[in-house]
Amino acid sequence: MLSRLGFDNRMGRVPATYGFDVGRGGNGYLVNVIPKTDFSFDGRAPGGTDQDVPIAVGIDSSAWVSGVILVRVHSKNLWSGTASLSVLVQNIMIVPEEPDVVFASTTNLVSSAISITNLTVPAAPALFVSALATMGPQLRVLVRFAQGATAGTAQTIAIGVDLVGRPA
Repeated sequence: MLSRLGFDNRMGRVPATYGFDVGRGGNGYLVNVIPKTDFSFDGRAPGGTDQDVPIAVGIDSSAWVSGVILVRVHSKNLWSGTASLSVLVQNIMIVPEEPDVVFASTTNLVSSAISITNLTVPAAPALFVSALATMGPQLRVLVRFAQGATAGTAQTIAIGVDLVGRPA
C-alpha cells in the first residue's frame, strides 16, 4: 500500500531521528508525504474502533513557524452513509536513545482533522487545506478510517498528501 516512495519509504527512521534537510526551496519547505496512493477499507466492523494508518513518522518541522497540510482526493467510490476518513497531523518525538519508540501527543493535534465522507466529497477530484499550528520539532501524519454504524463493502479512496512549512 505504501510502496510509492512516500516520506517513510524515502527517509526512514534514522534521518527522522537525527534530522535532515528535505524539500527546501523557495520560501518554504514542501514535504511530499505520499503521492497518489490507493486505500481500501472493507467495513467489517461497524461501530468498531478506528483504523489508523501512519503514512509519515518523524517529519522534521523544527525550522517551521507555520504551514499547511494539503490532501488531494483523486478518486473515491460510494461509501456507507456513516463511514469517514480523516487525515491528522500530530506532534511526536523520536529520540536517539530510543529510536524504536514514538512519543506521540494524541490530544494536541497540529491541524484540524481533514474529514472525508460522502457529504464532503460526493465525487473526486477534491482538495482540502488545513493550517498547521502549535508545531513541535517532529510531526506524524496518519490516516484514520471510521466505519460508523453502517456496515459497508469495499470502500476505496485514492489520496495524496503534502505538507508545506514556512521557515522563520
